[in-house]
Amino acid sequence: MTGELKGERFVAGKLRSELLARTFLKRVGVPSKHVLIGPALGEDAAVIELGEELVLVVHSDPITGAVENIGWLSVHVAANDLAVTGCKPQWFTIVVLLPENASDEVVEMISKDIDSALKQIGAMLVGGHAEYTWGLSRPITSTTAMGVSKADRIVLTRGARGGDVLIMTKTAALEATSILASEYGTLLEALGMSSKEIERARSMISEISVVPEALALAERGLATSMHDPTEGGIIAGALEMAWASGKTVILHAERVSLDPVTKKAFEIVGLDPLKSLSSGTLLAAIDRELLDEALKTLSSIGVKASVIGEFRVGPPRLEVVSNNGVVEVYESPPTDELIANEERLQKRKEALEGRK
Repeated sequence: MTGELKGERFVAGKLRSELLARTFLKRVGVPSKHVLIGPALGEDAAVIELGEELVLVVHSDPITGAVENIGWLSVHVAANDLAVTGCKPQWFTIVVLLPENASDEVVEMISKDIDSALKQIGAMLVGGHAEYTWGLSRPITSTTAMGVSKADRIVLTRGARGGDVLIMTKTAALEATSILASEYGTLLEALGMSSKEIERARSMISEISVVPEALALAERGLATSMHDPTEGGIIAGALEMAWASGKTVILHAERVSLDPVTKKAFEIVGLDPLKSLSSGTLLAAIDRELLDEALKTLSSIGVKASVIGEFRVGPPRLEVVSNNGVVEVYESPPTDELIANEERLQKRKEALEGRK
């Protein structure tokens, strides 16, 4: 490897879009005619032609910001990004990197969580790798999810059209709320949250799959585009849909659904839930003529949904309209609030525990 290893220090999280575009999205080796959808900003998965009108859909994702429930998250976060294409997740490979001092109990916990999550979505672990790795303070996983689908059923993030409405399912920041409660529960309690509220926040981990609602919309041809907002939350997810589709997305902040527990947790630690990990929320572009049918379809499987914006013909960007009508324009994604503040939260937690 050539070049300086050390450079300007960036906040942990995804690479900047311009850096990604000029490196990994550009340098892809030998192009293949069978790759229908390759690496691209805003797209959730690769789509590879198999023949006989079938395609292989593939997606990879790491989990770097959680310790508790890391196995569960490893499966569901990757599965979500496959399901938003309309393809059922079927096979998984997972790489597990462990600190040198990780106990056998940690390995047992991660493997059991992976197994439980796979059984929930009806999928199988078909390979991977696990090792003790020098320099780690906590486990890290990287998951690849795969599935086979009919080519004409695939939904692409780039498919949104001017005039489509933007809907979201469930509530924002489900994943981030669960991580906050699991990793910093003592801090939340000290800042005024009840044990019942903290337990409710922890339980949100069970809601982070969007596989049922994504497949339900895809099977009925109701969505022109779907996306799973992970890092950077609802705002980053909506912007990625704007990039992929080449449209302007108008997002009304007051319409974004928040669980009262999420709202309280984020207020007391000073973070923005709209810019925080939001696996479990599905963003979907829906033709206005099909909106009622889409909402009824989601309701029939027990999933609540809200209309939070629309797509317009215009430059690929996000315009967030606040409660007082002020418009904030995003052309690059915000830093994820939870990931960016982990060090600060950890120090507050340690200081609190040190006083006990």
